[in-house]
Amino acid sequence: ELDCVIRSQDFDDAGNNPDLRPEFNLALIFGLAELLAQSRGVSTDRYLSLKSLAKEHLNNAKNIDHETGDITMHLGGEYRE
Repeated sequence: ELDCVIRSQDFDDAGNNPDLRPEFNLALIFGLAELLAQSRGVSTDRYLSLKSLAKEHLNNAKNIDHETGDITMHLGGEYRE
C-alpha cells in the first residue's frame, strides 16, 4: 500500500486562477452559499440544508482521491521479477 500527497500550487501559471482540483468545485460552491446565506436572511431550514450539503460535498471531495490497486515501480531503468 502506498499513500501519496501531491500538493497543488496556490495559483496557476497565469497567477490569477486558484489551482483547485475539479472535485472541489461543488464543495466550494456550497461552502460559499453557506457563508452568504447567513448575511442574506435565508431561513433556518434552508441554511441548515445548505450547511449539510456543503459538508457532504467537502467530505466527498476529500475522499475522492483514494484509489486502490497495485503499483509497480522500476528504479534505475531495470525491471526484475
